[in-house]
Amino acid sequence: MLSPDETGWKVGGERAWLHVAATREDSYYMITRGRGRREATELIRIHYSGRIVRDGHPSYRVFEKAQSQTCLAHLLRRIDGLLEVCKTPRVGNWLRSVKRVLKRSISISQRRDAAKIGPHGLMVAIGKAEADMNRLLEKVPRGEEVRRFARHLCRERSALFTFLYYDATSATNYLSEQALRPAVVNRKMSAGNNTPRGAKAQATLMTVLHSARKRSADTISLVVDALRNPAAVHQLL
Repeated sequence: MLSPDETGWKVGGERAWLHVAATREDSYYMITRGRGRREATELIRIHYSGRIVRDGHPSYRVFEKAQSQTCLAHLLRRIDGLLEVCKTPRVGNWLRSVKRVLKRSISISQRRDAAKIGPHGLMVAIGKAEADMNRLLEKVPRGEEVRRFARHLCRERSALFTFLYYDATSATNYLSEQALRPAVVNRKMSAGNNTPRGAKAQATLMTVLHSARKRSADTISLVVDALRNPAAVHQLL
C-alpha cells in the first residue's frame, strides 16, 4: 500500500510543493515547483499497479493500473464543513446519510479486521454500503455546494470502498500525513529552502532519515556510516 500527498513549500522565497509517497517501511520525499500530473508521475511511476490511498486531488487519478482508495477522512471533514453552511433540511439529511454510509463502511472494515464478521456477512454488508451510496448519488438535492460535492463523489465512486475488499488497505491516507507532519514543523521554523540544490538535499535527507526511523534503524549510525563511506550509501538501509 502506497500513500502520496503534498504540502506547500518555498524554494528561494517562491512557491513550491513538498511531495511524499509513503509506505509502512519507507517515505520518499520530493520538492518541486508544481503539483500536477507530471509531478505525480515523477513521484510514482505511471505503470504502478499496486494500491494507492490518496486524497481527491485529480493528479492522483492518472494511475489507471493501480487500485485506488480515496481518503474517507477528507470526505467526512468536507461533509462536516458543508453541514455548517447548508441549512436546508433536505440537504442536511442527504449529507448526514452520506456520512452514515461512509462511517458504516469504516465500521465494517473494523469488524472484519477483528474477525467479528464472516465472509458471507462481509460481502452482504459491502453490497449494502455500495447500493446505499449509489442510491444517494442518484438523488442529489439542489444547491451548488452540495452538487459540487456530489460530482466529486461520482468521480471518486470507484475508489470509495476499495479498502473493504483488501484487508491491508487503509480508509485514510494517514501514512502520508504522518510523513508530512515533521516536514511541516520544519517548514514553520525554516520557511523552506534557499536554493533548488538545498531543496534536493533536504528531500534526500528526509527520505533517508524518515525511512530509517520506520525501519527502527539507528539514524546517527546511519549518517556516520554514510560520511565514512559515501559510495555505499545506497546499501545502508
